[in-house]
Amino acid sequence: MSASASSRPAPLGPVPDLRVVPLDTIWVHENPDPSRFLALLDAMGQQGVLENPVVVSAVTAAAVGHHRFVHLDGANRVAALRALGCTHVAVQIVDLHQSQQVRLSTWAHRTWVDPVDFLGYLQRLPEVDLQPLCREEEATEDDATAAFIFCKQGTYQLSLRRPTLVNRIATLQAVVTFYRRHIERYKLPLWPEPQVVARHLAPGTLDEPHYVLLTFVPLPAEDFLELASRGVPVPPGVTRFVLHGGRAMGLNTPLSILGPGACATSANTWLATRRAVQPVIVPGPCRVREYLGWREYDDDEPLLVYHDNHLVLQEPSFLLTV
Repeated sequence: MSASASSRPAPLGPVPDLRVVPLDTIWVHENPDPSRFLALLDAMGQQGVLENPVVVSAVTAAAVGHHRFVHLDGANRVAALRALGCTHVAVQIVDLHQSQQVRLSTWAHRTWVDPVDFLGYLQRLPEVDLQPLCREEEATEDDATAAFIFCKQGTYQLSLRRPTLVNRIATLQAVVTFYRRHIERYKLPLWPEPQVVARHLAPGTLDEPHYVLLTFVPLPAEDFLELASRGVPVPPGVTRFVLHGGRAMGLNTPLSILGPGACATSANTWLATRRAVQPVIVPGPCRVREYLGWREYDDDEPLLVYHDNHLVLQEPSFLLTV
């Protein structure tokens, strides 16, 4: 079922904390995604707007050096703004320390590689074990598990021999590097036991010979904050933040007020007009058309839509059974 945001009732509850802040006050916690960056840069340059605010959480100065915020969602938008010469960015500020506001989850990655080459690559990584699973029920849930791999050849569990936080991130960086030019992200039912994922995959999903699906063990929020304090980035598309209080969409901030020649007064005046608009609530689960295609949002993450032309399609991913 599809619906325009304008057909939904206005939301109740707190208004999102929207601000325009300097880009150099934000520490970006993940590497930009090379499979998405150039297309996003082109789209933003042509449209002349930042569709959706970057999501950040305030941090203490000691946590990430001189930065006031840690980015939670929008690494590619930040990179594109910098490439376009912008010095400021519209943000939605949430409190990562409040679990009722934010939940840290993870994406599943779909990619097209030679599975035999990929599995061989994983086996050669240092300090890891790659274990084939004859049955999904053989999967173990422990601190050593880094990822599960699904392909036509079977299901595999990737485990760390020394399950430290630094080793986990280094391993995930190495894993994603293999297919970094082609990453598609999906939300799947996770704590990512393969038996749970397998029950929800649509029939025939893994029949393609060069199709590989990966799921990752979500990081605890305290581990994420520790990485931020060390300035250690994670690979693109691994962390996923669910905003229980609502995610601001369709703000459509003009790039002209984010550039080096723009003044803070102009930005604040424009933002005040947007804050005066009561956004429309779109309950999840749903999919939203963004710069580069459709993106999925959870049933516990309502969308606060500011622009009537932001179309929402409430359908499950084609990866999942209906």
